[in-house]
Amino acid sequence: MNTLVLPQAENVERYMAVAMSTGHLAPKDFEILDEMAELKRSSRVLKREYGYFIKLAGPAHQTDYDLIPEASDELNRIIVWAKASGFSLIEFDSDATRIEGFQFFEEE
Repeated sequence: MNTLVLPQAENVERYMAVAMSTGHLAPKDFEILDEMAELKRSSRVLKREYGYFIKLAGPAHQTDYDLIPEASDELNRIIVWAKASGFSLIEFDSDATRIEGFQFFEEE
């Protein structure tokens, strides 16, 4: 049996994530996020089989670094909302729920 002592959870950095449907992404957002992830244009965007992770940085009131100028206004609106809500990570997943109040681009 391993007798190593595990670290206390209170002593580690934590952050909150929000999961939302990829249906909230405009068609051009998929292209931009693909490019950012594949070309390593940003270390904050990770593409996966069912969507994307977007890591947010810095205080909630500072959004300049996190906004994506080429992206849709709706994606940037989601980024501002996520930061203001205390989230540090946005997970766009094809199976995640739709969040009322944000535009939905996919047909249901």
